[in-house]
Amino acid sequence: MPVYSYLNGFGNLFSCEALPNALPIGQNSPQQLAYGLYPEQLSGTAFTVPRASNQKRIRPSVVHSKFTPAEHPGFIPTFAPNGSYCKSVPDQLRWSPFSMPSNEKKVNFIQGLQTIAGAGDPSTKNGLAMYVYTANVNMENEAFYNSDGDFLIVPQKGALTIQTEFGFLFVEPLEIVVIQRGIRFKVLLDEPSRGYVVEVFDGHFELPDLGPIGANGLANPRDFLSPTACFEDSEEEFTIHTKFQGKYFSFTQNHSPFDVVAWYGNYVPYKYDLRKFNTINTVSFDHPDPSIFTVLTCKTSTPGVALADFAIFPPRWMVAEHTFRPPYFHRNCMSEFMGLITGSYDAKADGFLPGGGSLHNMMTPHGPDAISYQNGTNQKLTPTKQDSGMAFMFETCMTLSVSNWATDKSNDGGKVLQDGYRDCWMEIQKKFTGKFFEFVLVGWVSVEYKLCCIATAIPHNDAPVFQKLDDVSKYKNARVIGRARDINSAFSEIDVEILEPAIDIMFTKQFSATDTILISNKRQKHMIIYYKPPRSDILQYYSVKPLDLNTVKKSFQLDEEMKRCIFPPSGEKNVGDLGLDLAIEQINSTYYLNRSLRPRWIFPIPNFTFLKYPILYLLFLVLVCAEVLLWVLGLKIAGVPLKEFSILLQQFDIRLQQIRYWPKRYIMWRRNIQKVSPEAQVLYIGFYNAVWLILNDIILGVGVSSLIYYNSWVIKDAIVYIFKTYPIKLVRSTVEWLMGWPAGLKLNSELTGFLGELFTWLIDTWEETFTSLDKYLLAFIKFSAMLTYCGISIPVSILNDIISITTIHLHLFYLVAGRIYYWQVTCMLSLFNLFRGKRRNVLRDRTESAVYELDQLLVGTVLFTLLFFLLPTVSVYYFLFSLSRVAVISIQAAIDSLLAVINHFPLFGIMLRIKDPMRVPGGIVFEVLPMNSNSDTARLLLKNSPIGIAAIFYQYIYIFEQIQERYVPSVLFRQFFRGERIRRNSKLQYPSIPPKKKVLDVKGLWKELFED
Repeated sequence: MPVYSYLNGFGNLFSCEALPNALPIGQNSPQQLAYGLYPEQLSGTAFTVPRASNQKRIRPSVVHSKFTPAEHPGFIPTFAPNGSYCKSVPDQLRWSPFSMPSNEKKVNFIQGLQTIAGAGDPSTKNGLAMYVYTANVNMENEAFYNSDGDFLIVPQKGALTIQTEFGFLFVEPLEIVVIQRGIRFKVLLDEPSRGYVVEVFDGHFELPDLGPIGANGLANPRDFLSPTACFEDSEEEFTIHTKFQGKYFSFTQNHSPFDVVAWYGNYVPYKYDLRKFNTINTVSFDHPDPSIFTVLTCKTSTPGVALADFAIFPPRWMVAEHTFRPPYFHRNCMSEFMGLITGSYDAKADGFLPGGGSLHNMMTPHGPDAISYQNGTNQKLTPTKQDSGMAFMFETCMTLSVSNWATDKSNDGGKVLQDGYRDCWMEIQKKFTGKFFEFVLVGWVSVEYKLCCIATAIPHNDAPVFQKLDDVSKYKNARVIGRARDINSAFSEIDVEILEPAIDIMFTKQFSATDTILISNKRQKHMIIYYKPPRSDILQYYSVKPLDLNTVKKSFQLDEEMKRCIFPPSGEKNVGDLGLDLAIEQINSTYYLNRSLRPRWIFPIPNFTFLKYPILYLLFLVLVCAEVLLWVLGLKIAGVPLKEFSILLQQFDIRLQQIRYWPKRYIMWRRNIQKVSPEAQVLYIGFYNAVWLILNDIILGVGVSSLIYYNSWVIKDAIVYIFKTYPIKLVRSTVEWLMGWPAGLKLNSELTGFLGELFTWLIDTWEETFTSLDKYLLAFIKFSAMLTYCGISIPVSILNDIISITTIHLHLFYLVAGRIYYWQVTCMLSLFNLFRGKRRNVLRDRTESAVYELDQLLVGTVLFTLLFFLLPTVSVYYFLFSLSRVAVISIQAAIDSLLAVINHFPLFGIMLRIKDPMRVPGGIVFEVLPMNSNSDTARLLLKNSPIGIAAIFYQYIYIFEQIQERYVPSVLFRQFFRGERIRRNSKLQYPSIPPKKKVLDVKGLWKELFED
């Protein structure tokens, strides 16, 4: 069984023994060795060059039969050009994957070797040869050694178990193995295998000089592995094959060639795992030469010139800026044979497959195919992991002759030779126009929606801007999309290669309405849409959907006529499918994209960061106090929150809620990534509108405060006069009038006398109570004047509360009269059902037929008659106090509306609407521009449609709807005559307060203010 253990290092002087003490101490060839072994030296160089191995084996290698010539069609004795074995081929050559042998055909590793190309002559130890191998069986009782040179083997498919004189090596794909000249080996397979071999006739492979790279990088010496001693003591007959001066010879021997018990030296085979290669690549710009990917090199006598280089193209990070990242087009004085182990190669999109190969001889031009070039010029230059596969290259300074096997169609190699390899470059189009393009266009291209959006034009001589081009991809994946000759006829040509597939719609910056725009794709008509770039720094932006300050989301769709005008008919599509949202989003990003490319002068601002945390702590303390006060105002008394007892308390509640919500709204806006979005704009307008309204409220309050204070006597006298004139004297006189025969109406004397005296007594009692408080009224007015410094909304709220207090007796009268009237009407309706033979089933909520006794009908008749004759007396008092209640509610509703104007008037939104409509978009419109005489391309102008006035005044629409819903005449009429309670809407001043959150959420406040 194979023993896989390895010695680490490259070019080290190893010593290894399979049996203890098999190596002599202090000398190489003692008279007698342990175990009866024979000493033998294997030299890979001249004696004066220190590269040799000493072996202690069971029998010396010289014990064998005579060499016998044999046939091997895969070996070539000489690579003289145009000889009988090979030919000169300057063309670019590429082979599809080489065919594996069929199951019927048994081919081992040596038999499967086929020469692809080579140069020089092994007899003069000058040159090299390149092979491909395919095998499906083991080498049984046979071995091979190469007298002409060293083998470097690259398995592509199927692992190799290689038994050498020095031990076993297990080599799988993505590993390589080097077996030097003269070393005997055989290859065992677990599955059919395929791979590549390069043979050098002179010198040996070594690690490349690192030069300025320094001590570390590329292939590390410690990652190379050599076998450990493992001998085979067999008396069976073995056949040994050799390649000598390009010819194939064989001999036999009656013992195993792998009978080395111990050895030491540095001339040993080794393997290397390509996945451990430490790749060096550029971190700035331009494509480095492939020499930085060299794993092993075989040098010539000329410094810097290699007989053979083995280079790989492993997985690596590509980070070069402003650079065509795939390999460039080139010609050089080296010949290159490339193979692919796994995956794909970034310079060949198609045709170059694992198991195949390509050959580009000395000075033959080559490079990326048309597809790879197109991808390389259009790719986003972001850091990318190139891990699509593993390719390698055999590079030599010699001109290679190609074997007949690799080119003749009668051979297996010629059959997989691709005749149309050169066609991969034939699709490369001429891009030269003879015209100098001064500007590079930057923007976006959407293949899915077949549209492009041009954001800016950069002068070719603007080097600082060009250095920033790689950063534009972070703005919605922007990139370079074309060129323009001059700015006056901006965007006069767009590269067709960049815009493939065809573009239907192009959004372009508006320089003038007469710009001529041509797209070089002639296959179909296109549409050009001009737009004025929005200034995102001042929050200008386009929006398909109107800005909804009421945060009520409404669907928006283009009508069919607009769809036909803007977009060519191509089936049923909605707005999202048409790509309009994507285009608008890209247009809104043009300002930040331009600002990122062009240097800006920044005004130096003093650093006040030391004030940050004191201000935040102070703000946190204010917010905590606001939370506590809101909690107090929310306490319930008899099930009613404390703030519901006073309009003044409700006004304080509104201000506290606004103060509490300010920091959150401001932080949400400042932390919004896209500040020109409708969501951020609503936060922005809401925040600054509240700030402006409160400032105006305070400014007006400061002015009115002095007026109230210095006219407190006048105001006091006015309040007393109005109170005694209307709620007292006018109501008392009306009640006294009703106690007589009002308007000739005969009322029930006893009932009207009772009700009149009751209400008169209550009026007198309330008048005396108010008069007793008269001495405190002046102080209260002066205190209110001081509170007015908090805003003019405070005295307005106090006025509303004064009306409520001074008319509280009217409210009480209304409740008493209303209850009596309601009970009386309800009883009469119930008795009326009695006369009709009906009754009300409250469980089933319906009126049913019923049978009543005579005494029931008699009692019902008496009660109905009594209630009916008392109804006019109760009604006149009820109608009186109902009308007074409606009058008071109307006055308070007017004051509430005034408070709503003070608290929620959309002043900031109106100013934005007048000053800059692009900051409050209500949708987009397209204006059709006249077509150019030399083009049939449709041209439109994109414009913003500002938001409507109704959307700005949504709070007042809400108030109107509330008033209309609560006080509509039909509703009032029904409530009035049925005796239902007419209630006041106390929430008119709350139309735009945000939803309440958990009170006393101190932890949440701290997180909002101090989280990063």
